[in-house]
Amino acid sequence: ALEGLYSRVASNRADSCMYFTDAAGSGHVVTSAVPFLVGLLDDEEFVDWNFLRNYTPSERAAQALAYMGESGLVALLEASQSKTESIRYVAASQLTRFWRDPRVVPTLKRLCGDKSRRIRTLVMSRLDNIKRLQAAGWIDNNGSNVITQPHDHGPDRRAELAKILQGVLPPKPDTNSSIEEG
Repeated sequence: ALEGLYSRVASNRADSCMYFTDAAGSGHVVTSAVPFLVGLLDDEEFVDWNFLRNYTPSERAAQALAYMGESGLVALLEASQSKTESIRYVAASQLTRFWRDPRVVPTLKRLCGDKSRRIRTLVMSRLDNIKRLQAAGWIDNNGSNVITQPHDHGPDRRAELAKILQGVLPPKPDTNSSIEEG
């Protein structure tokens, strides 16, 4: 799988990252891949997957690092300080998973003031979601009952989650109203 990280084809690189995500998620120790995954954090070549969502090997590499425990977390914390905006962004996207870790909190606060609007918006939105989920009782402040996969719950809980997070999306424009010009 390490060889796949160096493929000329972006989808192969991304798939190899997912291999390490799955392996780490299944309890296998794959920390030897951490430096190789860090090397992909700036790989911004888009992979078009059945027109559902484009993604990059960098997004998949950051996700794999998030599943690798301590060594992956340390790598993401270091990546969040990169001079490269795209690397800070993918690191921030995964660091919000570790919002209870005392080492991550100062990093998230720093990223809320990042010079990149995209990073600031991402982190503040994710932290806002966490607050909403806490208020609704989906997660608590003690680290128990953490909901990481909402699809693990029945349709009633998913509908409840959708209502809680409804404010995250901008309202749909009202096509029946006219805009007054002044």
